[in-house]
Amino acid sequence: MRSILFLAICLCLGVTACNNGNTQNTEKTEQTNQDVRIVSISGTTTEILCALGMEKNIVGVDVTSTYPESVQKLPKVGHNRNMSAEAIIALKPTLVVGVTENVSPQLIEQLRAANIKVQTYNLESSPEGAKNLVRQMAD
Repeated sequence: MRSILFLAICLCLGVTACNNGNTQNTEKTEQTNQDVRIVSISGTTTEILCALGMEKNIVGVDVTSTYPESVQKLPKVGHNRNMSAEAIIALKPTLVVGVTENVSPQLIEQLRAANIKVQTYNLESSPEGAKNLVRQMAD
Protein backbone atom coordinates (compact mmCIF):
# COMPACT_ATOMS: atom_id res chain seq x y z
CA MET A 1 0.00 0.00 0.00
CA ARG A 2 2.89 2.38 0.81
CA SER A 3 4.32 1.95 -2.69
CA ILE A 4 0.93 2.62 -4.26
CA LEU A 5 0.54 5.76 -2.14
CA PHE A 6 4.06 6.89 -3.05
CA LEU A 7 3.32 6.32 -6.75
CA ALA A 8 0.07 8.25 -6.46
CA ILE A 9 1.86 11.12 -4.73
CA CYS A 10 4.53 11.25 -7.42
CA LEU A 11 1.91 11.14 -10.15
CA CYS A 12 -0.11 13.93 -8.61
CA LEU A 13 2.95 16.03 -7.94
CA GLY A 14 3.84 15.79 -11.60
CA VAL A 15 0.38 17.03 -12.55
CA THR A 16 0.25 19.79 -9.94
CA ALA A 17 3.79 20.96 -10.68
CA CYS A 18 2.79 22.17 -14.13
CA ASN A 19 3.11 25.95 -14.32
CA ASN A 20 0.26 27.95 -15.79
CA GLY A 21 2.47 31.03 -16.12
CA ASN A 22 0.75 32.97 -13.35
CA THR A 23 3.80 33.88 -11.25
CA GLN A 24 2.01 36.57 -9.28
CA ASN A 25 -0.41 33.99 -7.86
CA THR A 26 2.47 31.64 -7.03
CA GLU A 27 4.31 34.34 -5.09
CA LYS A 28 1.19 35.11 -3.09
CA THR A 29 0.77 31.41 -2.21
CA GLU A 30 4.39 31.14 -1.06
CA GLN A 31 3.97 34.12 1.27
CA THR A 32 0.83 32.59 2.74
CA ASN A 33 2.45 29.16 3.17
CA GLN A 34 5.27 30.67 5.25
CA ASP A 35 2.76 31.72 7.91
CA VAL A 36 1.08 28.31 8.17
CA ARG A 37 1.88 26.17 11.25
CA ILE A 38 0.61 22.62 10.73
CA VAL A 39 0.08 19.74 13.13
CA SER A 40 -0.46 16.53 11.16
CA ILE A 41 -2.29 13.83 13.09
CA SER A 42 -1.95 11.02 10.56
CA GLY A 43 1.10 9.37 9.04
CA THR A 44 -0.63 9.49 5.66
CA THR A 45 -1.26 13.23 5.76
CA THR A 46 2.25 13.88 7.07
CA GLU A 47 3.82 12.07 4.10
CA ILE A 48 1.62 13.91 1.62
CA LEU A 49 2.28 17.32 3.20
CA CYS A 50 6.02 16.66 2.95
CA ALA A 51 5.71 15.52 -0.67
CA LEU A 52 3.79 18.74 -1.41
CA GLY A 53 6.68 20.82 -0.05
CA MET A 54 5.03 21.76 3.25
CA GLU A 55 7.48 19.93 5.54
CA LYS A 56 8.94 23.18 6.89
CA ASN A 57 5.45 24.21 8.04
CA ILE A 58 4.84 21.08 10.13
CA VAL A 59 5.33 21.87 13.83
CA GLY A 60 4.02 18.61 15.32
CA VAL A 61 2.88 15.11 14.37
CA ASP A 62 1.21 12.02 15.79
CA VAL A 63 3.26 8.94 16.66
CA THR A 64 2.34 7.18 13.38
CA SER A 65 4.16 9.87 11.40
CA THR A 66 7.55 8.27 10.81
CA TYR A 67 8.32 9.23 7.20
CA PRO A 68 10.19 11.13 6.01
CA GLU A 69 12.78 10.59 8.69
CA SER A 70 13.01 14.31 9.47
CA VAL A 71 9.49 14.37 10.98
CA GLN A 72 10.59 11.92 13.68
CA LYS A 73 12.33 14.85 15.39
CA LEU A 74 9.13 16.90 15.65
CA PRO A 75 7.04 17.09 18.84
CA LYS A 76 4.54 14.22 19.19
CA VAL A 77 0.92 14.91 20.12
CA GLY A 78 -0.25 11.34 20.74
CA HIS A 79 -1.62 8.46 18.71
CA ASN A 80 -4.01 9.36 15.92
CA ARG A 81 -6.94 7.75 17.76
CA ASN A 82 -6.02 9.22 21.15
CA MET A 83 -4.84 12.78 20.65
CA SER A 84 -4.13 15.34 23.31
CA ALA A 85 -5.87 18.60 22.43
CA GLU A 86 -3.66 20.37 24.96
CA ALA A 87 -0.47 19.10 23.30
CA ILE A 88 -1.73 20.26 19.90
CA ILE A 89 -2.86 23.68 21.16
CA ALA A 90 0.51 24.20 22.90
CA LEU A 91 2.24 24.05 19.49
CA LYS A 92 0.15 27.05 18.31
CA PRO A 93 -0.85 25.59 14.94
CA THR A 94 -2.90 27.52 12.42
CA LEU A 95 -4.04 24.23 10.86
CA VAL A 96 -4.50 20.64 12.04
CA VAL A 97 -4.69 18.00 9.31
CA GLY A 98 -5.73 14.36 9.58
CA VAL A 99 -7.78 11.46 8.25
CA THR A 100 -11.48 11.74 9.15
CA GLU A 101 -11.89 8.22 10.50
CA ASN A 102 -9.03 8.72 12.99
CA VAL A 103 -10.09 12.05 14.46
CA SER A 104 -12.66 12.17 17.23
CA PRO A 105 -15.46 14.75 17.05
CA GLN A 106 -14.49 15.85 20.58
CA LEU A 107 -10.95 16.68 19.45
CA ILE A 108 -12.25 18.66 16.49
CA GLU A 109 -14.60 20.56 18.79
CA GLN A 110 -11.80 21.36 21.28
CA LEU A 111 -9.45 22.58 18.55
CA ARG A 112 -12.09 24.72 16.87
CA ALA A 113 -13.02 26.20 20.26
CA ALA A 114 -9.36 27.27 20.46
CA ASN A 115 -9.76 28.97 17.03
CA ILE A 116 -7.64 26.38 15.23
CA LYS A 117 -8.68 25.35 11.74
CA VAL A 118 -9.13 21.58 11.39
CA GLN A 119 -9.11 19.88 7.99
CA THR A 120 -9.86 16.18 7.75
CA TYR A 121 -9.88 14.01 4.66
CA ASN A 122 -11.60 10.74 3.80
CA LEU A 123 -9.12 7.99 2.97
CA GLU A 124 -10.16 5.40 0.41
CA SER A 125 -7.99 2.27 0.32
CA SER A 126 -7.37 2.19 -3.41
CA PRO A 127 -4.93 3.73 -5.89
CA GLU A 128 -7.66 6.11 -7.08
CA GLY A 129 -8.47 7.00 -3.47
CA ALA A 130 -4.81 7.81 -2.82
CA LYS A 131 -4.70 10.05 -5.89
CA ASN A 132 -7.88 11.80 -4.78
CA LEU A 133 -6.45 12.42 -1.32
CA VAL A 134 -3.29 13.98 -2.75
CA ARG A 135 -5.37 16.18 -5.07
CA GLN A 136 -7.59 17.34 -2.21
CA MET A 137 -4.64 18.16 0.01
CA ALA A 138 -2.86 19.99 -2.82
CA ASP A 139 -5.84 22.31 -3.20
